[in-house]
Amino acid sequence: MFCGFGYMIGRGTAPAQAPALPQPARVEATTPTPTVTPAPTATPKPTPTAEGPTVDIVEWTWYESQTGNYIYVDGVVENVSDRPVSWVELYVELRDKDNKLLATDSGYIDADRLNPGQESTFKLMTRNMPGTEWVVIKSISWQ
Repeated sequence: MFCGFGYMIGRGTAPAQAPALPQPARVEATTPTPTVTPAPTATPKPTPTAEGPTVDIVEWTWYESQTGNYIYVDGVVENVSDRPVSWVELYVELRDKDNKLLATDSGYIDADRLNPGQESTFKLMTRNMPGTEWVVIKSISWQ
């Protein structure tokens, strides 16, 4: 499961010449034939399903390394669902004082698998960017 958004931009080259567009067909005006509109039917309601697994952040903090070249993001996550989850990944953003995005990065928690109610620590290290004023955990994904 993924909690977040993303876009993919493909690479390639544009064709040397744009393909020719088909010409619209010529249509003669005619009197329309009346049709019978069917009576509306009730829209079926979706069948309720159990909510999928959920991973919550229990606590977290961020700080610069002693040299200032790196940022560490440390914390604890918990599986608050009734099913195990695996490969929990956190996505972080570094932002400046004007909320401008400076960098993104991601990393996995320390445990490969979290059973229901189980917690795990995480420690991400990313390169510090000039002007970083704050860090946000943007999203979490898991399988």
